[in-house]
Amino acid sequence: MATYRDDRRGWRLLWLGSIQAFADSYTQQTRWPATVEARHHTSFSGCMSGYFDHANLRERNAYEKRLAFGHVSLAEVAAVSEFHSLAECYESPSGGDWNSEAILQDSNWKRVVAAAAEAQKRLLLLLTDDVEQKALTTPPYGRERADADAFGSSIHGAKPVSSGRNVGGSNLGRLVLKRPATAETAHIPADVRSQLQALGFAAENSDGGVTYRIGAFALSKNSTMFAAYSQVRLVKESGAWVLELGLNKALWLVFLIVPLGFIGKPRISSLWNWDLAKGLAIAVAIFSTSVIWSRIRVSRWWNRL
Repeated sequence: MATYRDDRRGWRLLWLGSIQAFADSYTQQTRWPATVEARHHTSFSGCMSGYFDHANLRERNAYEKRLAFGHVSLAEVAAVSEFHSLAECYESPSGGDWNSEAILQDSNWKRVVAAAAEAQKRLLLLLTDDVEQKALTTPPYGRERADADAFGSSIHGAKPVSSGRNVGGSNLGRLVLKRPATAETAHIPADVRSQLQALGFAAENSDGGVTYRIGAFALSKNSTMFAAYSQVRLVKESGAWVLELGLNKALWLVFLIVPLGFIGKPRISSLWNWDLAKGLAIAVAIFSTSVIWSRIRVSRWWNRL
């Protein structure tokens, strides 16, 4: 039950925040033109991706599924229906998603923004949770400031913070990724939070950073890039964002499956030892492939932030 509540909570905060990004014409006007990379979260591409991809609303029956899950109410779906239809059909002028100035002057985009603002007003009449109301009304730079406070300092102009721990390199059970902590990467805490909380990871502040945890078997049916990890920690050290991922201990169970299959089997010949060796080799291959592929996907995602 707790996992369900966390999953619902995480998705709703992500969903409400993505609607806020559409309705926030001020941030669009002031930040989009200054964005170098269109994939950045303060851009048209980031706005569209936050709602349709991160909140998983690209399918035609997406809201029907959310209703079935109990993530939204009929009144909430009705409140966002017009906005959703306009945003779903919108195409940037000449297909130039990187041309923020053309998009901001586009009358069709202005209709999308107006519909998002109307959906925002209607949703606020339905929401009773203060945190959800804040997610629906707080601009992206406000969320960045909140994340910076969680790390004990402002992102802009902050002095490097070091815990003295060795954060370089990786080992079999631990993956460490680093990015310079600059104005261009100030969005990283918010992006990491939205990604992990949507999957059901629970967050807690600790030692100048945030640690996200999930049960060892919670992602057993999930094919996301974080399925191989049960703990993710983001800290700011020596002027850099450091992401530490702890391997899900449930993966080690693959080495028990093969030996258990030989319990009680009579040792007739050397074939018994050969079959056991082959089984263990397969287990090693499965384990190694899963870990390596997961590390590749997480590294690519991290580098794109």
